Amino acid sequence: MKRSHQVLYTVALAAALASAGAAAPALAAGQPSAAAPSGPRPSTEARVTACEEGYAKAALTIRNAPTTRATAVGSYADGAYVCIIGAEPAGGRATACGETSTEWLEVSRGWVFEPCVLH
Repeated sequence: MKRSHQVLYTVALAAALASAGAAAPALAAGQPSAAAPSGPRPSTEARVTACEEGYAKAALTIRNAPTTRATAVGSYADGAYVCIIGAEPAGGRATACGETSTEWLEVSRGWVFEPCVLH
């Protein structure tokens, strides 16, 4: 099951801003909407507060970039809970869990291959 993760990023950004105490200003009736916040992307820790639930379909290697050539930085056991904080549909091509894809999911410590996560 594949879905757009744009909403996830929007929710994560709102949660990060709220947790940092930077709540959006209230708008008076008739005023134009405020511009989107600019600046650096919120830290991984801040974005984790709005994660999408997932579970590993098999043992997963966590990598520091969305490709099998990236350095392994950790792992998930088969059936482990995975907190998904983003997605990269154009990562490195890989084959695992019965699928070939370029879709990767961002987790708190790096990236995992999307076909191996039930979400």
